[in-house]
Amino acid sequence: MFKVKIATIAVLVGGILFAALSYLLPVPHLSDGYRSLIDEASYHSTLAFLFISSTYGFGGALLFLLGLNGLSTAFRRTYYSICAGFFIQSLGSLYYAYGGYRGVIKNDTFYLIAEIPLMIGIVVIYIGLVKYARLLRISNPLTKPVFVTIGFILLMAIVWVLPHRSDVGVTRETLFDIAHALQSVELISYAIIALIAAQIHDSVGPLYARSIWWLKWAMVTAFPPTLVLFLGDYVKLYKWINSDAMSLLFIVTSIFTICSAYAFSKITRTHVKQQVYDNSLLDSVIFLGSLASNPTDIDPILDKVRVITSNRTENTPLDAQETHTLQEVYTELETYLTTKEQLRTFSRAGLTELVQERFNWTPKTQSGNTTG
Repeated sequence: MFKVKIATIAVLVGGILFAALSYLLPVPHLSDGYRSLIDEASYHSTLAFLFISSTYGFGGALLFLLGLNGLSTAFRRTYYSICAGFFIQSLGSLYYAYGGYRGVIKNDTFYLIAEIPLMIGIVVIYIGLVKYARLLRISNPLTKPVFVTIGFILLMAIVWVLPHRSDVGVTRETLFDIAHALQSVELISYAIIALIAAQIHDSVGPLYARSIWWLKWAMVTAFPPTLVLFLGDYVKLYKWINSDAMSLLFIVTSIFTICSAYAFSKITRTHVKQQVYDNSLLDSVIFLGSLASNPTDIDPILDKVRVITSNRTENTPLDAQETHTLQEVYTELETYLTTKEQLRTFSRAGLTELVQERFNWTPKTQSGNTTG
């Protein structure tokens, strides 16, 4: 866990350092024929925002990778996709920073090239979240790529025929239309991913919920500035909206991504857990239940525990029947986690070790032999 904390601090400090160094870059001469999102006064602040955003995006992807040990193969593939998506998107942000430095950030050719990795990256993240949802057996139109793809095609067709502002100064109409069609996919993808992440958060176990909660809000905060960028060439928005504030939201998105990655890395890390009921067997059963990624799968098993806890008063010892029932539940949970858990890999010996670390107690089977 110490390695993850150091890496997280290094990413946060690195983004700030790169942003500070960007102020040493000279303001470029903006050639005639190019449209620019920035003027000379806001050049450095925009460049700094882009450097921070791209650094935090790269860093968040790497931090996710540090948390993959101990997870199931299928779940690791989910986060390989998510990491790849953030990495690809960060390349787009970095390319935008390059365009800002060269003073061609709104040249139509450049705009299209920059939009491609942003759109591809968010689609790859979407694919990862769909895999995650399927592992939890979440199914709806948003988790079906065929339906979403059809929606994207219709959306791009509508965007293609939208009339842009007459004062935008488009240099190549086709490139302009393609870039905005791709940006519309990026925009709606943020909303779709946020909705899927919310559904996963409501379905997943407590160990996994914090990470997906941060990821949901990363997508939510990315939506408004992307919407402003998209609409800016169709409606005069910058007259009322501060562009630096919109850029700041992208940094917030990147910080939320880092928070999600940090929470994700803690899923399989060992932490001492305080006892709740002052009984090692009961606390161990509750602890094993918390390891399940899909609580609905083990609800029938835990119903027996709820009966015991609802009738239990503080410091009251378990009777023989309650002890026998909890031993059965412990065995059922152990079997579920080692054979049916979708997101993480467990062994009986590993679960015994986890229980020993937290409660200084060795679980036993109903026959009295040590579990594992």
